[in-house]
Amino acid sequence: YTGYLCEIAPAGVSKWSAVKRLAQQWAIDDAEICAVGDDVNDIAMIRAAGLGVAMGNAQPQVKAAADRIAPSHDEDGLAEVVDWLLQDA
Repeated sequence: YTGYLCEIAPAGVSKWSAVKRLAQQWAIDDAEICAVGDDVNDIAMIRAAGLGVAMGNAQPQVKAAADRIAPSHDEDGLAEVVDWLLQDA
């Protein structure tokens, strides 16, 4: 996209902090979490998760932070990530 993005959240709140809070409530270790994203607001989550995945259409910085790169969202990349996880289970 060529537009602008503005995210407003309280200090210390991010996608990762929300995932982390749920993981703590459910006794899930960070190493067991798979985070998938495509934009710079996903980088912290992708780096912190046990498996960080960037979508094929992700920003270059996101791809650099990821452990794996999935096909783009237009190519059902998220479904492929789920397949990876089920094969490894």
